[in-house]
Amino acid sequence: MNTLKRGKIGFLILLAFIFGFALFMIFKKDSSSIMSNEKESSYVIIGTVQAKERFDKQTHIFVDARKNLLYRLGHIKNAVNLPLDSFDLAVIKFEKKFQKNIKIIIYCDGSNCSSSYILADKLVKRGYRKIEVFYGKL
Repeated sequence: MNTLKRGKIGFLILLAFIFGFALFMIFKKDSSSIMSNEKESSYVIIGTVQAKERFDKQTHIFVDARKNLLYRLGHIKNAVNLPLDSFDLAVIKFEKKFQKNIKIIIYCDGSNCSSSYILADKLVKRGYRKIEVFYGKL
């Protein structure tokens, strides 16, 4: 091979490595916000049966992580809206109303929605520790 071709191949390999590393860092960050076993996260993922039990016993507040418009179109009875898209403003009102030791169940639009996991991480960082993320349908 001539020197020019080797230079191009080396450049492409370097570019692929950089791209792969960037993807690794992005997905590593995204997956850490979803994993409930990580040390910085202190929430658990619950299913339909557990969510229904807690709803019936009224032991937890349900927090809807969806946008306000979707919340207004329909939500779990007595759920509180804490939209992820306006978190910085909405959390101030939320913190005035709910103490850090409240039991919280966060939900959004089901299995294709990661907003509840992201919201759980944000609330953990603000001192809430009794958080569960509902994954399923009621």
